[in-house]
Amino acid sequence: MHAALLSALTHLVPAAGVDQLAFAAPLAQADLRATTQLADFLAQAVTADAGTDRA
Repeated sequence: MHAALLSALTHLVPAAGVDQLAFAAPLAQADLRATTQLADFLAQAVTADAGTDRA
């Protein structure tokens, strides 16, 4: 699930560096269920944001 969380985060902040996302590994190890829920939530946010017209 760590990979899913990283994927969602990098879609939200494409310029984020690996060092800025280091917090995701301990989070995933600490609570897998919460990490899964967070990844799902962020993926939904990315999907919703992709459908938003910002013109």
